[in-house]
Amino acid sequence: MGKFKKIIFLDEENTLLSPYAEAMARMRLTELGENGIHVSSRGNVVLFPEPVNQKVAAVAEEKGLSLAYHKAAPIRSEDFSENTLVLSMDEENKARVYHNFTKALNVFTIKEYLGKSGSLKLPIGGTIEEYETVCKELEELLESLIEKEINS
Repeated sequence: MGKFKKIIFLDEENTLLSPYAEAMARMRLTELGENGIHVSSRGNVVLFPEPVNQKVAAVAEEKGLSLAYHKAAPIRSEDFSENTLVLSMDEENKARVYHNFTKALNVFTIKEYLGKSGSLKLPIGGTIEEYETVCKELEELLESLIEKEINS
């Protein structure tokens, strides 16, 4: 297992890709019998505990995941530690974390951490098919992430 015991997925409001990533990673880790990594999700701008975006929830349900339990939660200074990996969906939210938290460490975009470039962004107001495309890309990144963390 890798050096990280906890992975936090991050997006702006914790209502889009981060809860999807949390649920998908938790499901895959359970399927693999890996219980040494705790996963959660947070947002940079959370004013109240909102539910997940309806289109994201619909894509998750197609995969057998329910996000009905999820309520948005903000990232906090106590979320950062040497054993915690914070994976932002995009560069803007990664930069916001480093700007807002002096104790921030181990914060990367998910693509950056896996040696790729670019950001993951949902097409807000887009079609369900567009959401599915971005979620599929995220699933592929999660497979690479899990393999990296389990085998390192």
